[in-house]
Order: sequence, then C-alpha cells, then structure tokens
Amino acid sequence: MSHLINERKCKLPIACKISLLVIPLVASLSAGAQAFVKLRTQGGEALRWGSSQVTVTLHQDLAPQISDGSDEVAVREGFRAWERVADSDLSFRFDDAPASRARADWASDDVHMVWFDPNDSSGFFSQGTGLVAITPIDFNPQTGEITDADILVDARRTFSTRGDADAFDLQSVITHEVGHLLGLDHSPVHGSTMTPVPALGDTRLRSLSPDEEAAVRALYPAANAYGALTGVLRRGDGSVVVGAHVVAENLDGEPTAATLSNPDGTFLLEGLPPGDYVVYAEPLIDTFDTRRFDVRTQQRGIDTDFGVTFWGPSGKASDPLSPAQAGVSVGETRSLGSITLRAPGSLHRTKLDSVALEPGDSYRLRAQGSGLTGTRRFYVTGRAGSTPRLSDTIVGLSNGSVKVEIPTTAQPQLHSIRIVNPSNGDCWVLTGGLEVRDPGPILTEISPRQLSAAGERITLRGARLSSGAKVLIGSWLLNTSGSGDQLSFNAPELGAGTYDVTIENPDGRIATLRGVLEVAG
Repeated sequence: MSHLINERKCKLPIACKISLLVIPLVASLSAGAQAFVKLRTQGGEALRWGSSQVTVTLHQDLAPQISDGSDEVAVREGFRAWERVADSDLSFRFDDAPASRARADWASDDVHMVWFDPNDSSGFFSQGTGLVAITPIDFNPQTGEITDADILVDARRTFSTRGDADAFDLQSVITHEVGHLLGLDHSPVHGSTMTPVPALGDTRLRSLSPDEEAAVRALYPAANAYGALTGVLRRGDGSVVVGAHVVAENLDGEPTAATLSNPDGTFLLEGLPPGDYVVYAEPLIDTFDTRRFDVRTQQRGIDTDFGVTFWGPSGKASDPLSPAQAGVSVGETRSLGSITLRAPGSLHRTKLDSVALEPGDSYRLRAQGSGLTGTRRFYVTGRAGSTPRLSDTIVGLSNGSVKVEIPTTAQPQLHSIRIVNPSNGDCWVLTGGLEVRDPGPILTEISPRQLSAAGERITLRGARLSSGAKVLIGSWLLNTSGSGDQLSFNAPELGAGTYDVTIENPDGRIATLRGVLEVAG
C-alpha cells in the first residue's frame, strides 16, 4: 500500500508548518522482513526526536480480546526492545497518570499515544485497507525533528500474547511500530523486525536484528564506540545512482547495517562495530516492493539500472564469491571512495522466499526467474565451517535449487543468499534471506499448580529454556533463574482464578501452558 503524506499547520504560536507522515503495517499470512532505512524530509534531513528520552502514553483500553492484562505487558516490552540496545541513550518515559491514559485525543500534539481504534474513528482502518497498525508522525520539515508521533492499532484485529497461530503477535506489532516512531522506514533486509507484512503467529519480530541496533546507535548515540563506511555510487558513465540498497555484511555473513544511496549517490553505513565488512550495492528489483517505502523515500528516487556490485579496492567491483573486505575502527568514518557499479546483468529472480531454519535442519531452496542458465553457484554467506552447507545444486533454464543443511553447531543469525554466474560475475542477492534460529522453548510441567501465597517459589520444567528467559502470568512479567530443562521464579500477587503461563526466551520465542496455575479465592 502506498504511504499517505499531507501537511497541516503547526499549533505553535509562530508561522510554520509541520509535515505529517503515515507509515502503515499491512496484514498478510506470509512472512517477510525489512530494516534500517531512515525516514527523511524532502530536504534529506533524517527524522529523529530532539531528545533521546521520549514520553509515551498508553491508552487505558488496549487490545479488547486480551483480558488478563498481558496486552499492556506486550506493549511496554515492544518499547523496551529498543531501549536495550547497547551504546544508545534512547529511553522511554511512560505517562501513567490516570487522566493521561483516559485521553482519546491521540492527534493532539502534547500526547504521544498508543491507541487501539475500536471502530475506525481514525479513518485509517476502513474495509479493504488491510492495515494492522499505523504510525502518524509530525515533524519539522526543515530540521527533521519529530514533534509528535502516535501508534494506532486496529482493535478489531485478533491479537495474542501467547503465540497463537491464528492471531497477530501483539508485542511484535508494537516493536515494529516503535521503529517507525523513532524515525525508521521499511527497508530490504529480510529476517528483521521492520517488516511491512507481518505473519500470523510469528513472534520473531520481538527481537531486533544487528541492522536495527545499528540504526538506534546512529540516531540516538550514547558513545563513540562504533564506526561508519561511506562512499559514492556511480555508473560507468560517471552519473550517480540513487536509491541503491547498500549493505555492510560482517565476516560471519550477517547484514550489520544497510541504507539507501542519496540523490547525490553518496551513502553512509553507520553504527558499525569495529571490524571487517563486505560491502555491496543491489538494485531493488526482485527482492522488495518499493511501494512499501514511505512516499518521500520513493520520491527521492530508486534507480535499478545496474547490477549487484561488491566493493573492491580503487572502486572496482570484486568477485561475489570472494569479495574484498573493508575494515573500520572505533570512531572512524572510512571513505570507500567512488564505486563504479556493474552494468545490469541477465540474472533475475522472480521467486525465492526467505526461510528460517534451526540447527540440524535441511531444506531445498528453489529459485525461479530468468538468466539462470549457466549459473553454477548458490552461495550462503558466513565463515567456513559454521556456514549452512549447500549440496545437490540443480540449475535449469528458468529455475534452480540447492539443498541447505544447517550444522548442529550453527549460531542464530541472518545469512544472505547469493546466486552467481561465475562466467561473467552476474549476481543476485537475497539479503538476510536465510535465518538460523535457536529451537523454541518447550514447557511440560509447572510445580506447584495451586498457588497458596505470593512469593512462593514456582518451578517450570521442559526443554530449551534459556538463561535470562522471562515468565508471563496475567499482567506480570517475571525474571527467572536456571536454564536448560528447569527454571524457577517467585510467584507474584495474583487474584483468584486460573492462569496461563508463558515462557519467553531472550530471542523472542515462546511456549505456553494453558490454564495450569490456580489461585484460590
């Protein structure tokens, strides 16, 4: 869906205008994900709040289908996911005054609200829009400073905090929308939180990718402990390339930061931990629907008349099967100079879906498109010995496939998938298209099942229970101790009734026991 933009008068006692930007989240039953492209003014200024502490108000009525109070926990955790990024001074202050939470005037400039629209009174959720949530943003068009932003959610949608397969995960939706509230657009790195098309039952978007963490460090930095890479993209005739997707990938093969090239062809990859990176530019032809960008991002230009190009010394393209590496140190902004992009190749993909696998899994990746004849290599990024293994490659005129096996020792991260024709260097990339995830937790038993007093020690048993996991019971989110097959925690103060118990590992994967904890009246 295209994004909506208009302008309205600023309510300050001076003559000025404030721009209004609206970023929607569209419903779908299929998964996809994108990250780290900054929202910008027409003049190119990045959108961000003037202060690193943002005050937020949660309306007193949140998800109407969730009656145990866990909806408020999920909303707050969606904000805290961004607060936890290391070396960023971003923080949120929740205005919990009853009078503030009772307000319904979400559009007022003096309140930044999370509001569940029960009957489309906002006008954003009319039939046929497909929207799940939307974030209108007011900002100063000269400076990019955000002056107001509100997260609106269609209360008629079905949400869950327990991982139900037929509902949208509320915490994932809010985590995504907070990214917009902070100044981020959708962008084409698969497997990360800022997807414009969420999937039912998917809790993966609760945890941020390295790309989103780099974004927060760049917009709201606390320390100069990171570096940046910059350069300018040109065609062979010297003209600049606008809207190319530029990616820095660490030596483990994970996309660490990404951006779009500016109208003058320059790019800046920020928030990079010190180290060596593979840097490449790709045209957004097959891998991402650019209509998912904000209209202003689209209006800046999205050039696609070039081929995937890996940076090399002296601005020359390097081999996509063994690309050059660019190092960056603490506090350094290293220039990669002028990079001449390859001419468009014949290799185009029309279908290759991103996939999430667990250690020990195997899967056959299938590509359909044009120019696949002569292609001899599928390639998954990463270090030798720990990268997903590829075998049984089949290549035809318009289709190809390869068997992927994930080592049992593989660590959770995103990998990119490349299809390469080594005879001419043509390459196609699905950035972050293969995600390795730890297996989710399993809950089998809780003891005791009947709670007699607050503070009583409760034990959960199961498998794959991670250190640092949290337990959700009603409106309580509790720390645990232990790991592996057993966790324990102190019982909170609960009213009489029967409660579900949900465990959430630090990566956002969850498991729930239904109706297993009883509290006597």
